[in-house]
Amino acid sequence: MKTLKKYLLTIIILFGVFISALFLVSFIPRSAIKNNVIKSSAYMGIDNHYKTVYLNFDLKARLEVGSDYLMINNCYSIDTNNKLESIILQRRNYNPGITEIIKTDRYDLDTNYNINNHAYDLFGLFSADKDYVSYIYHRYWHGYEVILRPLLMFFNEKQMRVLHFYTLLFLILTLCFALYKRNKKIESFIIFATIITTHYNEMHSVLEGYYLLISTLILSILITMNIINKKNIFIIEFIFGAIIQYLDFLTTPALSYLFPIIIYYIVNNKEFNSYKDTIKFIFLTGINWLLGYIILWASKWLLADALYNLGTIKEVIQQFIMRTVNTKHTADVNFGVKQYMIGSFMEPINFYSKENALMILTIGLSFVLMFIKSILVLFRKAKFNIKDNLFYIICILIMASWFLVFSEHTSHHYFFTYRNCIIYTLCILLITKNIIRDFIKQKKNM
Repeated sequence: MKTLKKYLLTIIILFGVFISALFLVSFIPRSAIKNNVIKSSAYMGIDNHYKTVYLNFDLKARLEVGSDYLMINNCYSIDTNNKLESIILQRRNYNPGITEIIKTDRYDLDTNYNINNHAYDLFGLFSADKDYVSYIYHRYWHGYEVILRPLLMFFNEKQMRVLHFYTLLFLILTLCFALYKRNKKIESFIIFATIITTHYNEMHSVLEGYYLLISTLILSILITMNIINKKNIFIIEFIFGAIIQYLDFLTTPALSYLFPIIIYYIVNNKEFNSYKDTIKFIFLTGINWLLGYIILWASKWLLADALYNLGTIKEVIQQFIMRTVNTKHTADVNFGVKQYMIGSFMEPINFYSKENALMILTIGLSFVLMFIKSILVLFRKAKFNIKDNLFYIICILIMASWFLVFSEHTSHHYFFTYRNCIIYTLCILLITKNIIRDFIKQKKNM
C-alpha cells in the first residue's frame, strides 16, 4: 500500500508539472519568438521536407526535417490569451483572432491535406489568411515546447543546430569520462565509438528525437555517478518513462529504456549474481518505465476528451493498429504480413549498417569469435559464459521485438528508428569484449 501511494503521488506530481510547465512557457508572447521562427523557416526551406545526406558513394539518406517545421509551428501557434485550450489542442497554422477553420489531425480522412506539407504550413502561417486551415495534434503532450519556446527567443534553427551539436557531444564525453572514472575504460571507449559512428554528425540537426537522446544521456550519467542506484532505480524508470513520452513523438522510446539500464549493468554488474537477478531487474525496470510512459500519456488523452470531446482514445487505438501491422498498407504493396514484418525489421538495420562500418566490423568479429568459442566448447576446451552476457542478449531481443511489434512505424520512419540499432552495436561489442576477456583468462590459466 505504501508503494502504491508513492506511485499515485508521483503520477499526480508529474501531471501537475507537465501542465504547469506548458502553461508557463505559453506566457512567452508570439512577438518574442516571431523573428527567429521566420529565420528558421527560411533556413529550413533549404532542406525542403527531407534533408538528403550523402553517406557514401552508393547511398543517399533522408533525414526528416518536416517535424522541425511542425514543432516550431506549434510553438508559434500558441494563443497566449487562451493558454489551456492551446496546450491541450496543440494547434498549428493558427493565428489567434484570424484563423476560422480548425480540423483534427486526421490527414487520412482529409483529401485536401498532405502530411508532407509541414514546410508550406509554416510558411503559410505568416500569411494571416482566415481561410488557412489549422490542424490540432492533441495525441501528444508536446512537452518539447517547454525547451523549444524559450530557445526560440534567442536562437533560430541554424543556431540551435550548433548548440545541439555541442550539447550532445558534451553529454557523450561526460558519460564516457564518468565511466572511465569508474574503471570501465573499455566500456567507455565502446560507448563513445558506438554513438559517434551512429550518424552523429546529423543527429543534432533534427529536432524530432533530439530531446529523447539528451534525456537518455543525462539519465545514464546520473547512473554512472551513482546518484541513481538500486534504492531508487525503479521509481526513476517510472518517472523517466513519463518524461520521454512528454518530450517525444514516439521516435525511439525503446532506446531511452534500454540504453540507461545497459549503463546500469556495466557499472553495477556485481549486483547481478544469478540469472534470476538479471531477468528480475530487466522485468521490473521495464514494467516501471512502460507504466510511466503509458499512464502519463493516457492522462493527456483523457484530459483532451474530458475538456473538448475530441475522441482522442479512439484515434489512439486506430493509430496503434496502423503503427503495428498495417494490413491495408501491406495489401496495397502486395506484401504478406509476415514478409512486411521482416522487411520492417530489416529496413532500419539496413540503413544503419550501410552507414556504419563499426556495426559491420562488430558483427563480423563477433561471428568469428563465437565460431571459435563454439568449437572450443564443443571439444570441451572452454565454457561459454552465459551469465555475463545474458543481460545484453535479452536487450537485443527486446529491441528486435520492438521492431517487429511496431513494424509499420519502424519501416515508415526508418530515418530515425535506425537509432535504435545503437543497442545492437553496443550489446554485440560488449559481448565481444567478454568473449575476448574469457579467451585471455583461459590462456593465462593454461
